[in-house]
This record gives sequence, structure tokens and C-alpha cells, in this order.
Amino acid sequence: MQLTLSEYDTAQAVALTAQQRDQLRSLTASVTVVPTIGHEGRYDLTPGSSVGVIHLAPDLELLIRPSCPSSASCSSSPTLSTTDARMSRRLV
Repeated sequence: MQLTLSEYDTAQAVALTAQQRDQLRSLTASVTVVPTIGHEGRYDLTPGSSVGVIHLAPDLELLIRPSCPSSASCSSSPTLSTTDARMSRRLV
């Protein structure tokens, strides 16, 4: 499953397993993970300025896109590189 987020925009009530939540918190500090009020196992996710792909086990890929449309001004945004193969193997 792929979840697409935009930098600085909060995705509300995202279902994550405890393993996915913990991996997300340990892999990057650029995504804020807050429990959704009134919903167990769901979290509000707010990406910061980093964009890219984060692979979480089992079977979840988080794609963080720039909040602005494609343009020259967006190309200067800091990036979060795709998790390398060593990290992906370790998480699965």
C-alpha cells in the first residue's frame, strides 16, 4: 500500500500498526506522528520540509511530495532520499 502526503499538510486518522508507527518515528524526525483523538491505531501524520519515499514494513510506502506545484522554486526543497536496500531488508 502507498500513502501519499504533501509536505506540511496533515493527513488525519491514518491507520498504522505499532511496528509501522515505531519505524516511522525511528527513520525520520521530519514526520510528526500524533495519535488521532478517539481512534485507536490511527495517527495524524504531518510531514515537514523533507520530500521523498519511506519504506515501512509490512507493505507500506510513504510518499511525501512537495506542497507546491512542479516549478523551479520547488527544486531547491530539501529532500529525503529513498531508503536504501540495506535499511529495507532490515525492516522487513
